[in-house]
Amino acid sequence: MLRGPSGISGRHLSPRRSLSTRTVPRATGSEAASAPAEKTDEPVPKATKGPKQRMRLDEYCMTLAPQFSRNVIQSFILQGKVRVGDKVVTKAGTPVVVGPGGPVVVIDSEQPRYVCRAGLKLEKALEHWGIDVSGLTVLDSGQSTGGFTDCLLQHGAAKVYGIDVGHGQLADKIRHDERVVVMEKFNLRHLQPQHLPELVDMATLDLSFISLLLVIRGVTSVLKPQGRLVALIKPQFEAGRRQVGPGGLVKDPKVHAEVIERITTGIAAHGYELLGVTESPIKGDRSGNTEFLAHFLRRPELAKEAVAGAAVQAAEAEQAEGSEAAGEAPGDGATGAGAQGQGEEGRGRGSGAEAGEGGKGGQRVRKGRRGRL
Repeated sequence: MLRGPSGISGRHLSPRRSLSTRTVPRATGSEAASAPAEKTDEPVPKATKGPKQRMRLDEYCMTLAPQFSRNVIQSFILQGKVRVGDKVVTKAGTPVVVGPGGPVVVIDSEQPRYVCRAGLKLEKALEHWGIDVSGLTVLDSGQSTGGFTDCLLQHGAAKVYGIDVGHGQLADKIRHDERVVVMEKFNLRHLQPQHLPELVDMATLDLSFISLLLVIRGVTSVLKPQGRLVALIKPQFEAGRRQVGPGGLVKDPKVHAEVIERITTGIAAHGYELLGVTESPIKGDRSGNTEFLAHFLRRPELAKEAVAGAAVQAAEAEQAEGSEAAGEAPGDGATGAGAQGQGEEGRGRGSGAEAGEGGKGGQRVRKGRRGRL
C-alpha cells in the first residue's frame, strides 16, 4: 500500500502543534522595578491563503509511485484501488488539491510484475509452452509501453529490439535498459533485414488497429529459421466489420474460431508451423475482448507464397473497407501515436498503450472498432 498526503510524495507529516500565547505572571512592587523585561511568545500570524493548486489524480499518483507507468496508475484508478481521503475515485482525470492541507491519497495495490498488463499475456505463453528465452535476441513487434519487453528481459533475454509506429509510450524503465534497442515511429510493414544489424532468435507480435497478416512478411524477414514466433490474436482487429459489436466487442465464439483459423493459416503460409493456441489470461483492458496467443516455429520450407499472398490481399481489402466506412483516406493505416487512443495503454492511450497494455501499433482506427490491448 502506498500512501501520501496530497502534495507530499509519500511522507507522513507529524500532527500540527497548536501555537498559543504563553501566560506570564505579573511582577508587583519592587519586583516590577528590578525584574528584567521578560519576552512573551507572540502568536504566529497565519499564512495568507492563496489559490489552491490542483493536479490530475493520475499525475499526482505518479509522483507518489514513480516506479509505475501511467498505464499502470490509470489501471489502479479504474479498478478502484486509489482513495482520496475516505473516498474511492475511479476517474484518472479527477483534480486533487496538492500541498499542505490536501487530502491523503492512498494507492491500495501491490507492485505489478511488469510495466503494463501485456507482460502477463506473454508470461502465460512462455510458461504454457515452456519457451526458454535465456540469452536470446528477440524482436518485440508493437512495443508500446513495453510489457512484452519487460517480460522477456525478466526471463533472461539478452537483447530486445522494440519496434512501434507510435512514440513517447515506452516506460522509462525499459527505455533506459541497455539491453533494449528502441525503434519508434517505425512501421512494421516496411521492416526489412537491413533495418536490423542481425537476425533475431524469436519474435513477438502484439498490435492493435491492424491485422497481423499485414506485418508478418516484414517480421519473417528478420527471424532466423527455426526461430519462434508468439502472436497475440485480437479478434476485434481481425474480424469483419459487421462481426464487431459496439465498443469493438466480439462475443461470438464462432467469430473467435473463424479469426483464429484465418490468422494462423495466413501466418503459417509464410513458412511457419503452428505449435499451439491458448486463450490469453486477461482480457483487453478497455474493450474486455477475449484474446488468444498463438505459438509458431519458423520453417521456411513450409512457405506457400500463393496462400500467403491471398491472405495478405484479403486483410488489405478488409482494412480498406473499414477505412472507407470511417471516411478515411486509404493507405497503410499508420498515423502515429495520436491514433492509439490508449488510456494509456492506450495505453486506447490518450497520452500516446494497454494497454497496455492499448493501442499498440498505432494504426488507424476503424469505425465501430475502437479498442485497446
